[in-house]
Amino acid sequence: MKPKLTIPGIKVPRIPPVRWRVPMVRWRIPTFQYTLPYVGWRIPMLGFHGHARLVLAGAVTMTSIAFVIAILFAIQGAGIKPPQWPAPAAYSASETIALGEAQITLGKPLKGATQTLQLNIAGARLENIIIENVDIGKASGLTNAILVTGDLNVTGDHVSYLECEEVIFDGLVATSLAINEGEAYSLSMSLSTADGKSVSPTISSTPDDIRFGGARGALKVDKVEGATYDRIIIDVGATTATCKKLEFKNVRAFGAGVSINGIKAGSLSIVNSLIGSGSGINTADLTVGSTFLVGSFSDSTAEQGVSVK
Repeated sequence: MKPKLTIPGIKVPRIPPVRWRVPMVRWRIPTFQYTLPYVGWRIPMLGFHGHARLVLAGAVTMTSIAFVIAILFAIQGAGIKPPQWPAPAAYSASETIALGEAQITLGKPLKGATQTLQLNIAGARLENIIIENVDIGKASGLTNAILVTGDLNVTGDHVSYLECEEVIFDGLVATSLAINEGEAYSLSMSLSTADGKSVSPTISSTPDDIRFGGARGALKVDKVEGATYDRIIIDVGATTATCKKLEFKNVRAFGAGVSINGIKAGSLSIVNSLIGSGSGINTADLTVGSTFLVGSFSDSTAEQGVSVK
């Protein structure tokens, strides 16, 4: 029961309850629809004749050249540089000469042969090519770990050679060494061991005692030392090349052998080397074929079981 307030003689009016309601506000985001007008534009066809056509063609050509040059500068700016000797790549003596350079320096990547060192020396005259303390080879996929070769004609005969005063294999360790199609005024094989050998060069008066006439004008090739490759190729190409000395010293090769074709030397020496595939001494791993002509030769290579892995 609620208490009531009464004042005698005065009638207090009744105060109605106060009610207040918050109005609901409804607002809808308007939508806009706008369609871009279609603008049709066609490049007008222009006809060029006579001198105007030549001018246009020249402009397009110059623009294309400028575009290629811009790309080359962009690549250079991005830090992409050609391989430098003796990084794995192909190096061309003729391109070096054409650039007016006196030393083999810049190469080109070999597609699909990223760890191959290839020296193309067609027609060149070089000082020394020395490869020392280098490991070569891979487990599979090689025909030769080291290949030195001239060019062949359609009947398989050599038409170009690498002519050197000296060719030396000193401390070579390899599964095989084959020497064919060439000449040496003198051939000497000593202090070496082979897992079977067949040394049968042809004695002939044909080989010359080659001497290098001097370094003037000859290309320089820095010594390759302490590197590793899948393989090394020295390719004479179609035109005979000359050098003072070609030397492989303390080189180890596995996975494939060493093949020397198209060499003419004043002297060729194989010394302190170990050649063998583990096939036994009845299978020759060191061979000098009858197509290799010599003025004289000596051979004291020992035969015993050798297996290069």
